[in-house]
Amino acid sequence: MTRTASQNPDVVPIVLCVDEGYLAPAAVLIRSICDHSDPARRYEVIVFHPEGIDFDADLFLADTSAWPNVNVRLRSIDTQKVKGLFVRAHLTEASYLRLLLPDLLPQHHTALYLDADIICCADLAHLLDLDLGGHACACVVDSKIAEIGAERVVFDGNIITIDFYLRQVLRVPSERYVNSGVLLMNLEGLRGRGFTSSAIKHARQHEYIFLDQCIINRLLSDDMMHIGQEWNFLVPMSSSNTPKISSPRLAHFVGGNKPWEDSRRMMADRWWLYAVDSEFFSKYPKMPKKSPSGYRVARMVNRAKRALDYLRLGLIFLAPFGQKQRERRKQLAKYSSVLDHGC
Repeated sequence: MTRTASQNPDVVPIVLCVDEGYLAPAAVLIRSICDHSDPARRYEVIVFHPEGIDFDADLFLADTSAWPNVNVRLRSIDTQKVKGLFVRAHLTEASYLRLLLPDLLPQHHTALYLDADIICCADLAHLLDLDLGGHACACVVDSKIAEIGAERVVFDGNIITIDFYLRQVLRVPSERYVNSGVLLMNLEGLRGRGFTSSAIKHARQHEYIFLDQCIINRLLSDDMMHIGQEWNFLVPMSSSNTPKISSPRLAHFVGGNKPWEDSRRMMADRWWLYAVDSEFFSKYPKMPKKSPSGYRVARMVNRAKRALDYLRLGLIFLAPFGQKQRERRKQLAKYSSVLDHGC
């Protein structure tokens, strides 16, 4: 299902893969993407979900109807390939769906995959336009993995440390191990190397600690482009852990205690700025919602900001054609970057 019929293979799609537990957070993420989108640019968002999930698709799409430049598509898929794969804690079989993207999007050369427990704090255009230079993917080194190197885990029935697991099992040093919540994927290159079939084979053979993320590291570590931490800022559990990045572009709520479960989590207030404006999130019954108080004002601020976006868009089209219009667009883009600073 889609709000519009347009599908342009030259547009780099933003892709989410969710089950029923993450549909509502996905709606919040998409709202944050819309809020920071450039009105003069088109964006395509594709949400893959397992067949048979019962939810109001029309309401999901209506959440972003105020942004005509953002096209959202919902696609149900057969998840048989990931059935029965190893899962743990809050990680479910849906985590493996990103491994299928090269085959699910045969008409696209590149795609930007995002986990649903993320909010967007800046325009994604820069990341969408990034030249991969032939690399399999662009991603961010996991800033937290080195902190837990001494912790013991169970892998295929053996008790080992995380450090040993990285070095001897994945053969990836901690300084190169990436978090797979943000992946700019070279779909064409991944298809050429048979990535999906190889990844699923690994998932069937071993119980990897961090599931598909470990498989991606094992198979692609030597062919990754590492980008700045601001593109996948791993949000600490509490403000006592001072963040190293003051202005993240994508804030990722890794681990447990998601912001919709615990409003005291660091940056939860920013997440709720978008959640309170999502009708789908507020009406979706299959998840807990523990929101902080006082967010009616935040809803008003969000709506005022959207009104400013429409005013900027109108000014672009009112500008004279040719060189003067291009200059006007540059001025408005500069003004937009000031408005968007700091999420």
